[in-house]
Amino acid sequence: MNTKHLAYLVEVAKCGSISKAAKKLYLSQPSLSASIAALEEEIGVALFRRSRSGVVLTEQGEQIIEVAVEILRGVDQIEEIARQDHVLTGQIRLSAIPAACGSFLVDLIGKAQERYPHLSIVVQEQRPRYIIQQVLRGEINLGVTSVLQSQAADYRNLFQETRLTYEALYEDKLCLFVAAEHPLAKRTVATVDEINQYPMTCFQEDVYLHQLAHQNHSEQAKGVGLVRITYQFNNLDNIKKIACNNLAGAVLPKRMAQQDEFIRSHLIPVDIAGQDVDFSVGAIYRSGGLLSNGERRLIEMLREFAETEII
Repeated sequence: MNTKHLAYLVEVAKCGSISKAAKKLYLSQPSLSASIAALEEEIGVALFRRSRSGVVLTEQGEQIIEVAVEILRGVDQIEEIARQDHVLTGQIRLSAIPAACGSFLVDLIGKAQERYPHLSIVVQEQRPRYIIQQVLRGEINLGVTSVLQSQAADYRNLFQETRLTYEALYEDKLCLFVAAEHPLAKRTVATVDEINQYPMTCFQEDVYLHQLAHQNHSEQAKGVGLVRITYQFNNLDNIKKIACNNLAGAVLPKRMAQQDEFIRSHLIPVDIAGQDVDFSVGAIYRSGGLLSNGERRLIEMLREFAETEII
């Protein structure tokens, strides 16, 4: 028995469903079921009663879950004491998607530097697929990337096969941001056809926008056209300037973009109707004992930031 198994147990009890817990833990359902079954066999107690609607703790399971929560809380306290007595040094190399670099990651890195002034953090912008390749090749241990929900199952299998961990922090979707003078500024929702009547700007090689274009390609017979882009950039500042000057609407991940104070103050969000391009933003890192103490602390800060700061 180890703390990971206890964490799995607590998550399944919290979700009331092995399938839901597996998605949150980024494990396959059979793998999580096997872990719970192995734990039950090890301690000789049935922890859950299973049904078509999910799982419910047995009487003994309820008693055990209380102890498991206390054990995990104790482990957290031990780690916190260790952090207080240990000055973190060294360098962390972190790759992150451009939208994260241009929004919440700047504030998070600033707080990390305040908390651990002797820790050096080097951040590099990369596209989502390349970040995963960097971690796979061992070039970096930690990245902030995104995974389209439509590709989640394929990525889940890849991560399990390669002993990588992807920890989803929050979910996001595409949104159009426009200046107050834009013709769509008074709309709360606009269709792709309506958006296509005006210039747009986005990140270069935006995988989410390409997915939206692919999604609507089959719907052209219904009058929904492909997504057209007028301006593509590698950094958020240029996108913000173009949109603020009303030269184009900006297509960006909604929750990430709204972390930017300038965007909140100067641009108006317009939801895109009929889109099914949801994705998660999370930390990807190498499993096992390959992470440094600094990398572990930064992952913890990412979790805290997602829970308390992300809109």
